[in-house]
Amino acid sequence: MMTITHINVLSAYLTDWSVKIRLLPQIKKVATIPVKEYANIFRAISMGERDINTLLRLIDERLRILEKRPLPTVGNIKDFDFTADVETIVLLKALYVQVRIYLDAISGVIRYFHRQTNLPKSFNDLLKKLGTQAIPADLSQVLSPALNWFKEFKDTRDNLVHQYEDFLLLFTGEENERSIHYASLSKINCNKAFDYGDIRSCVGKLLKNIQMMIDDLLDYFDEKFFEWYGFVQSSISRNRTIFEGAYMLYWAYKYGGYNHPELHVQEN
Repeated sequence: MMTITHINVLSAYLTDWSVKIRLLPQIKKVATIPVKEYANIFRAISMGERDINTLLRLIDERLRILEKRPLPTVGNIKDFDFTADVETIVLLKALYVQVRIYLDAISGVIRYFHRQTNLPKSFNDLLKKLGTQAIPADLSQVLSPALNWFKEFKDTRDNLVHQYEDFLLLFTGEENERSIHYASLSKINCNKAFDYGDIRSCVGKLLKNIQMMIDDLLDYFDEKFFEWYGFVQSSISRNRTIFEGAYMLYWAYKYGGYNHPELHVQEN
């Protein structure tokens, strides 16, 4: 189990905003605040973080089994237990779907705070509008790095959901230094499989990119909240959130290379 402290946790940031908006009735408002609407969207962010953390914990438990387990051979294949293999594939597919749900929830948050401009609920549709007059230029700047990583993620998720895709696990390295890769089952042939790469590394890099986007988005909201509501806040004033078992942040840090001066990780 690990303990992680960070100031840039989206669900915590939104909770702080909702408390301030209720406690400061005299603030400058650009529009009426529909409480029910933002409550549903903010809850979706919290539940999305919960679900992704849960899936990552379950995947991590099974990868630890696979990384240490002897490989199947002609001699042991008859009695070999492939439960961890199957569960890893199922959980990995579920993770792709859940991450997409979480990204759409982030788009919903952005849409809520820009509700006068009627932005899309879909994260994919939101990215399509970058650089157009439909999205403010400073918001486009915040979201534009996602164009570098979202397409690959979306294509894999779409293949799972719409193109009957499935994953195949590949084992590389020796028993003490084994790496578990995942490959496309539909694109395999007699010569090779389409290898997405090491599971920990690929998922970690995806989560790193999402967290870096959240970092930039919170800085953007700090500026906008001052303009819209009169909130004076910045990264210095954000509350620290302490987690035990925050797999999203841990995988982004450990396997994706995410780093931030206010991120503190203690591995127990």
